[in-house]
Amino acid sequence: MLPPKSTVELKNEMVACDLCGDNDFTFLYNSHDYLSFSPLIFELKKCEKCGLVGLNPRPENISDYYGKYRKGSIKKDIFEFLVPNRIKKIKKFKKGGRILDVGCGQGGFLNTMLKDGWEIYGVELSKDACDFARETYGLNEINNCDLLSLDFPDNFFDVITLWHVLEHLGNPKDTLKMIYKILKEDGLLLVESPNFCSIQSRFFKDKWFSLDLPRHLYQFSPKILKMYLKETNFKIIKRDYIVNPRINFISFKMSLLRWTGIQRAPKIEENDKLNTDTDSRKDKIAWKLFRFSFNIICLLISLFLNLINCDDSFRVYCKKTSRK
Repeated sequence: MLPPKSTVELKNEMVACDLCGDNDFTFLYNSHDYLSFSPLIFELKKCEKCGLVGLNPRPENISDYYGKYRKGSIKKDIFEFLVPNRIKKIKKFKKGGRILDVGCGQGGFLNTMLKDGWEIYGVELSKDACDFARETYGLNEINNCDLLSLDFPDNFFDVITLWHVLEHLGNPKDTLKMIYKILKEDGLLLVESPNFCSIQSRFFKDKWFSLDLPRHLYQFSPKILKMYLKETNFKIIKRDYIVNPRINFISFKMSLLRWTGIQRAPKIEENDKLNTDTDSRKDKIAWKLFRFSFNIICLLISLFLNLINCDDSFRVYCKKTSRK
């Protein structure tokens, strides 16, 4: 579904670089919003001073580009076996305590942590997602707002996590500064993000699934994130190179579909025809066999990329350092 006409226009003014504050950008390439099949073109630009890549200009109201969460039963993912155990990752550093998940979505991760004995808190901008978390899991410590609008005590959390969230934020530096304030001195910050320097990103470019414009306002690489963390008084103590095989698989599959032209961002008048054609093909045995074979091939290739440390995402574990 396309955003309302009143919010479909992009801002004319440029947004200054969040990392260094500079206003000198180099155009990289255009891309589309494949999820909503929007005919709009979004521009990706790189800061000449620090190298941060981001969406510029931006939509007037970015929330219009997020779909609503559907209420009801939670569908089982057949590729769930590819998802790493996040609790085990965290418990290598912290055995328990108070945890904040920024951008907690429907609360699945926090519900798992609650069952493990953690004191859980969440922040999520989507009201539908917050309602789902409360109604489905009974999670009442989820705040439907931006982290910067909250007033948590200093040195309050043992662990703060951002699972594919930092790239969605319009002000990552201010968010990391707030996290520094509310994280305990011996606390753990965990950040996971798509890797703009990955093989998939370099090859597929504007067709790269994890680009996800316009929802991803910034595109991070380990180098750029390290610069952010240094600016906000964090240091990386560990980096995972095999991050999430499921995400790697989905990204490779969808990127390949776009690169080959099987999936594309159609014009507005093509939407109804596209949906009708797709529904009819799914009923055919040949289409189902092709889809199954295609999934297997993409899965094998993506697993191979994982094994040679060419994951589509990266994850870092951070500790606080002394303020400058």
